Amino acid sequence: MNGIVRFTMVSALVGLAWPLLGQSNDNVSQLLFETSFEVEDGYSEDADLIGQNGWIGFAGGDAFLETSDDGSTGLLTDFLEGQGQQAYIGFVKPDHKTNVEFLSLLQPLTYEPTDNSGEILRFSVSVGIYDSTNGERDNFRWSIYNTEGFRLFSLDFDNETRAISYALDDAEPLQATGFDFDNDTFYDLRIDIDFPGNKWSAWASDVLIVEDLPVSTQNLKRDLSDIDAVWAIFKTDAPGDNFMVFDNYRIEVIKDAPLPPILMPLGQLPNGSFVIRVKGQANAIYQVEATTDFNDWQVVQNKIDLGETGTIDWVDDTAPSKQQRFYRLK
Repeated sequence: MNGIVRFTMVSALVGLAWPLLGQSNDNVSQLLFETSFEVEDGYSEDADLIGQNGWIGFAGGDAFLETSDDGSTGLLTDFLEGQGQQAYIGFVKPDHKTNVEFLSLLQPLTYEPTDNSGEILRFSVSVGIYDSTNGERDNFRWSIYNTEGFRLFSLDFDNETRAISYALDDAEPLQATGFDFDNDTFYDLRIDIDFPGNKWSAWASDVLIVEDLPVSTQNLKRDLSDIDAVWAIFKTDAPGDNFMVFDNYRIEVIKDAPLPPILMPLGQLPNGSFVIRVKGQANAIYQVEATTDFNDWQVVQNKIDLGETGTIDWVDDTAPSKQQRFYRLK
């Protein structure tokens, strides 16, 4: 399924296709974990996800949750069309003695990076945020933790403002990426982490939303223990019944990863033309397609050659001046 990111600073939307679970165009040197939450993999829709196949939770205190039956995590069917079961977090207030501010869902693992500068850790997941019906809205996050238990950084989806933000380990408040999301829409999220180089970047459906931020600003240990789905509850005594659905959860180590293609909106010209910067591998060639309704895709540029620099600013002279348009590369 192709996800689309909405750009708040321009009228056009830009999107790209993303490989399904188990597919990779890069050199995978180590697959750390992957699941699509299917029945044949041992997942049951009749139980909370916490306690199934090694998934555990954390709601504060000094112990992880190894079992749960309150319905705050679990499995759903066909929210991602044609892909069977998906996981979720949220919807039902966690059943604990004290009000819970954060509920985390995680699969423990350990990754100690080498000094190989050409090696990155890649996390990919299909994710959608579903809105509340009770008038209360919360945040949902993906948070990266090291083996010493410290949170290194997070990517946050604010269901009140629909803003995508990030948080580092510097105790500063959430920082806006400048990108928004839509409810009930799936995005193919990817986070590439260069632990030795102390930098990470993130894409939503192959649109770059965070670029080369530090893994740690506090000289914390740069390795991986877990990547958590987090429900950040705004009112602990009255959480929203919103929830985050996710699927195709995959963590892998990529060796000598090539630069993925990036679409960057530069803005709309006075005559209605729209300018997009395309970045990727040097001499790569792409075809650009566009649509206004997701049904009828038309080729708007048969050939874009990135040349020796791997970058080109492309102008869509056919872009309507007052209409949203969606783009993809092939």
